[in-house]
Amino acid sequence: MVDEIEVIPQPGELSDIEFTQVRTCKECNETKTLAVFVKSKGAATGYRWQCQACYNALAKARRKNNVMVDGYRERQAETRARRRMALDVIAMAKRAELLESQGGGCAVCGQVSNFDVFYHLDIAQDGTWRGLICPLCKPIVGMLLRNGDKVAAAQNYIADRVKVDDWGVL
Repeated sequence: MVDEIEVIPQPGELSDIEFTQVRTCKECNETKTLAVFVKSKGAATGYRWQCQACYNALAKARRKNNVMVDGYRERQAETRARRRMALDVIAMAKRAELLESQGGGCAVCGQVSNFDVFYHLDIAQDGTWRGLICPLCKPIVGMLLRNGDKVAAAQNYIADRVKVDDWGVL
């Protein structure tokens, strides 16, 4: 007696199940075999809710209009705007708290401004907020961070060569 060998479809080949089972496309409401539905690993059934023809038509419309169907792109933009506003409220409260903790002025020179928007937020590489600094101190802090080894040399240069009169003016 000869045993029957079960044929396992290779990836990309259609199985008998795909030709016998049917499903209704939610886009065109036609009942079709699984062979004409778009495969999807993320779907519970393994197939998208629309047939290949409807999937292609929607993709073509999306490319043509450069918008998603059913206002998806607009909803996405609204969601981003809501999240950004929420983050801005949190950021403004955190900025006010940080400014108050450093005495209401620049973290480096202490200069007080009437508008906290003029202060630059100094952020460390790990994302933590170091402090709010004025526009004059921002480039200085940047240079010191990049060339910290030259600070002592600059201090020695100033001490040796720059003369300060009685009024503190060069």
